[in-house]
Amino acid sequence: MVSESIKRYKEQRDKLRQYFENEKTGDQTLFLDQAKLFKPLIESQQESSKDILEKLATNQDVLTNVLQAAPQALQYPLDQLGIEDVLHSTPKKDEKIMNINLDMDLLNDTHRENLQEMKLDLPSEVQEKGNIQETLDKIGKENRKIGQYLGISSK
Repeated sequence: MVSESIKRYKEQRDKLRQYFENEKTGDQTLFLDQAKLFKPLIESQQESSKDILEKLATNQDVLTNVLQAAPQALQYPLDQLGIEDVLHSTPKKDEKIMNINLDMDLLNDTHRENLQEMKLDLPSEVQEKGNIQETLDKIGKENRKIGQYLGISSK
């Protein structure tokens, strides 16, 4: 009787070992099969991620160029235009006053839309208000704010 119970115990133990080993190896083969099935999907997702990162980088370059063009437009020297003394002199009746539209030649529709989206004034408005330095500071802040979204660790 004791030998029978020992024999049954050994058989149950062996069956359980076999069962758990099959379960482990079955899970492993299941994961391998799933990896093979999902491989094309994973690869396409990785390619899409790379494309998105490249587009973000090019968009950052475009935005940086736009933001760099705005201060240059705001600080366009008057002496290069040939009107150094216009602001300091009293115009005579015979003198012609030259009006320069900073917005027309230096900005296209995309630049205007970007400035409007970032809640920045047009160069002519900034020049009229005389808040060039404040606008340059806003542009710097906006550039850093947008740049943080284009880092590797950002989501």
